Amino acid sequence: MADKSAHINTSNFPDALESIKTMAKEMEEIVDNLNGYKENLLKNWVGKGRNQFERTYKVMLRKLEDGRDVTWDMYEDLISAQEELIQTDVDIAKASHK
Repeated sequence: MADKSAHINTSNFPDALESIKTMAKEMEEIVDNLNGYKENLLKNWVGKGRNQFERTYKVMLRKLEDGRDVTWDMYEDLISAQEELIQTDVDIAKASHK
C-alpha cells in the first residue's frame, strides 16, 4: 500500500509573518509622516494650486491607507491559516491514533 501522507512545510510562517507585520508598520509610518508634511506645507499655502494638491493628496492617501489595510488583513489571514493548519494537524494526529 502506498504512503498517502502529505507534508506542508510551515517553517517559513514566522518569517513571513514578521515581514508582513514590518511592512504594515512601515506603511503606517509613511501615512503618518505624509500627513505631518502635508500639514506643514498647507499652513501658508493659498490658491488654486493648494486646492488641486489637496484633492490629489486625498486620493493618494486613500490608496496608501488601502494598501496598509490590505497588508494588515494579509497578516491576520496568515495567522489564521497557520492556526488552522496546526489545529488540522492535531486533529489528524488524534484521529490516526484511535
